[in-house]
Amino acid sequence: MFASEEWARSSYSTSVNAKKAQGTILGDARFWKAIKYCLKCVLPLVKILRLVDGDAKSAMGFIYEAMDRAKEEIASNLNHVRGRYKRIWEIIDTKWDLQLHRPLHAAAYYLNPMFHYQENFTADTEVKIGLFRTIERMYPDMEDRVKVNEQLEKFKKAEGMFALWWESYGEECKELQKLAIKVLSLACSATGCERNWSTLIMCTRKKETGWSNND
Repeated sequence: MFASEEWARSSYSTSVNAKKAQGTILGDARFWKAIKYCLKCVLPLVKILRLVDGDAKSAMGFIYEAMDRAKEEIASNLNHVRGRYKRIWEIIDTKWDLQLHRPLHAAAYYLNPMFHYQENFTADTEVKIGLFRTIERMYPDMEDRVKVNEQLEKFKKAEGMFALWWESYGEECKELQKLAIKVLSLACSATGCERNWSTLIMCTRKKETGWSNND
């Protein structure tokens, strides 16, 4: 834009701010270095937003793994230099832990056969806590929870038909099938992130227009 004849003829091109912006875009190598850094950090996160707000498939069973993968992709984009991605990871973890993460995400990750039967699958403490909190919430009756726990052992060992999708397991483990289908069918959205932007926009408009909190 700044190199075009249309810009040179534009009345905007003579303003102080426009000249400053043009100088930054065309002559400041630090600006493009910063843009490159931002893209390496942001693009993996944009993929997650597309996943959770997409209509192609239910994202609940994929969001937990996708978040971990996004962090690893950011680290890889920055050549695994911890000093370059450490602060980005901290911001992601803060948002994830305080606003976005729920036990359902961990449970859905655990119950998704696509991940559970991979050789590198590991259920850390966070995943297990999320799974058992979900079971307690959805099965308040102790007898039902005992049945689910017993059926989880079959699932972990891939006994019977467990290499297939949950819809095929009906007669084999009814309680666990019911839990898995219910959890994996839940919808995800980026509403939490969108709420942040909406709040930011509203605060900015109030500042620009002079609105008070009572308006």
